[in-house]
Amino acid sequence: MVTKVPAGDDIAADKVVAEDEACRPLARVQSGVAVGSPAATVKRSWTGEPKKPAEGADVEKALQAGLDVDKVLVTLASYEDGGAEQVLKDVDAAAEKCAGGFGYTSVGEEFKIVKVAEAEAPKGADEAIALTLTLSAEGVEAPVNVVVTRAGSTVAAFSAVNFAAMGTGEKAPFPMPVADAQLAKLG
Repeated sequence: MVTKVPAGDDIAADKVVAEDEACRPLARVQSGVAVGSPAATVKRSWTGEPKKPAEGADVEKALQAGLDVDKVLVTLASYEDGGAEQVLKDVDAAAEKCAGGFGYTSVGEEFKIVKVAEAEAPKGADEAIALTLTLSAEGVEAPVNVVVTRAGSTVAAFSAVNFAAMGTGEKAPFPMPVADAQLAKLG
């Protein structure tokens, strides 16, 4: 179910600071913050259902299945005067410039992205970019999936984590139905 973003996840743009200014668009998308200077912004959150463990699974596998939950922050932003097109250009340039990683601070907490890689983008938008950011935290490298799409003058940005993948470092697929449903509303 899509809901209003919880207060703890509603981060102001000035609370996201990248060590390298060129990487700021990626830091913002990952944090659920609009890139650039939108005319209007709406943020939402979606959390999937936990997976059921296989019958007869041992305790560790049962716990892992219970953590296999996707959470997506959705940021919708409308822009004037070509601003939406510029957001996609900025995200694309940041992905190229920051492919080897970057550091940033979000609400005073430091994060380290060690790798940025292209991923499969959803269809149905005028433009779309999908990336996997590899986050390094407490000795574990965990994937964060980000997707930025443009439909006309509106940008829909998605930052998705899977709690099981965050614990194991294994890649989890981006929950494409969330992006598809949002793009259908914008189309």
